[in-house]
Amino acid sequence: MTSLWSETTSADVTPVTDADPKTLANRELDELVASLFAEEKRVSSKRTSLHKRIDFLRSGGYAHLDASADQLTTLQAEDRTLSDERQAIHARVDAAVSEQRKRAAERNTAR
Repeated sequence: MTSLWSETTSADVTPVTDADPKTLANRELDELVASLFAEEKRVSSKRTSLHKRIDFLRSGGYAHLDASADQLTTLQAEDRTLSDERQAIHARVDAAVSEQRKRAAERNTAR
């Protein structure tokens, strides 16, 4: 399947570590959270633009072209992939932020 989405290249993607948040130092954890939020923003933006293209095709855009049905199918598949990616990022954000909160509570209790 050829991607109809090429706005972002792999060089534009901020690397996100797969490390367990519990094993990271506080600074590394903060950097991970920031990186995950940036990645979520990138994926959400890409998905929003993709939805606009899908909506355009569904509304009859390029109706005179036979390729629009194939484009719609391809875009919908890309949307499912992005949706899965976004859900995985959200799960990682939740775990990392939970670890941050746990550490903050422990610091407050230790005072």
